[in-house]
Amino acid sequence: MPANEQPTIDAQYWPTVMYQTFILRAVDCPNPAAEFDATSEAMAQVGRYGVVFKSAGNDMQSSVRLQIFRAEPDRQSGEVWDEEFTAEISVPTMRLRLDTSDGGLVGDVIEVESNSFNIHILCKGRQEAANQVGRIPVFERGPEKWLVRLWPA
Repeated sequence: MPANEQPTIDAQYWPTVMYQTFILRAVDCPNPAAEFDATSEAMAQVGRYGVVFKSAGNDMQSSVRLQIFRAEPDRQSGEVWDEEFTAEISVPTMRLRLDTSDGGLVGDVIEVESNSFNIHILCKGRQEAANQVGRIPVFERGPEKWLVRLWPA
């Protein structure tokens, strides 16, 4: 049953979307983008070293709110989302960081309580981002908005 608690970490980031991707990676591990299947239509792909997020836009910044919980959060976020993705992930370290797909740093290192966790990803603004490819000034903030929630598996 979901816990009704506040996140232990609640951080806002603006990763640069390059090659239609950005990543949440295990620190000191290979780039998870190396395992990315570009032909997949999925909004996210889980690999051995993290998660690759597939944006509908390119060469822009997406809004990413990252929340870490001690237990499964309530699935109601108070907003309407276009798409969602849920998976379980295991990585070699308990230190994570949001990065650009080419390894550019976006945020601080995030310490998690387990190297196995659940991830629930919500996104909106994807169609608008797709419609604006080539129209948004390079690396400006785009219309895509992501909510990424993690909790121990």
